[in-house]
Amino acid sequence: MGFRRQLFERYYPDRVAQICGCTPSQIIEVARRHGVRGIAQSSWGPTLCAVTESPVRAEWLAARMADTLGERAAKIFCTPANNFGAKVEVRSSSGN
Repeated sequence: MGFRRQLFERYYPDRVAQICGCTPSQIIEVARRHGVRGIAQSSWGPTLCAVTESPVRAEWLAARMADTLGERAAKIFCTPANNFGAKVEVRSSSGN
C-alpha cells in the first residue's frame, strides 16, 4: 500500500467515506480484481484513475466497477487521454 494512501486513510477516513462512500483501498481492490495493474491517485485524493488499452475495455471496466461498488461509487466515467499536452496560442494585440 502506498504511503500517501496509508496516510490519507489513516488521518482522513471520515472525509474519504463522505466523498466516496468507500475508501481508496476498496476501490483499488475492486479494480485489481478486474485486471487493472496500476491506479493513479490525484494528489491526496479522492480522485483515482486507471489506464486501459482501449475505450471498449475502459467502458467494460467502468461498468464492472459500478456493478461492484454500487451506491458507494461517487462517480465513475471514461475519458480519452490527451496525448498532446498543453497548447499555447499567441494572439496579437490587434485581434488577428
